[in-house]
Amino acid sequence: MEQLLSPGTTAKTATVTLELKSQGSQLTGSVIASKGKRARPTAIQDGKIDGERFTFLTVQHAKKGDVKFTWQGTLNGEQISGTRSRDGAKRGVPFTAKRQG
Repeated sequence: MEQLLSPGTTAKTATVTLELKSQGSQLTGSVIASKGKRARPTAIQDGKIDGERFTFLTVQHAKKGDVKFTWQGTLNGEQISGTRSRDGAKRGVPFTAKRQG
């Protein structure tokens, strides 16, 4: 995934890798965010696939408590697009990603 746009802010670029694996309607894997020299993998929870649509949750552990994100979107050929929404937020952050390798 190449770019995350936060509502109400200027564009911010982040390096995020989605390692996705499917078995039937189940989606597993991890989301790996690189900040500086450290890569932080977060396991996918409750992953589901329905046709070209997918959903899953990630939980980031922070000093002030856990933060849950809902990811949802669609697969279109070699590209996926969707939104990542923080639990309780009114809007999600759009993303696009392309298959590598």
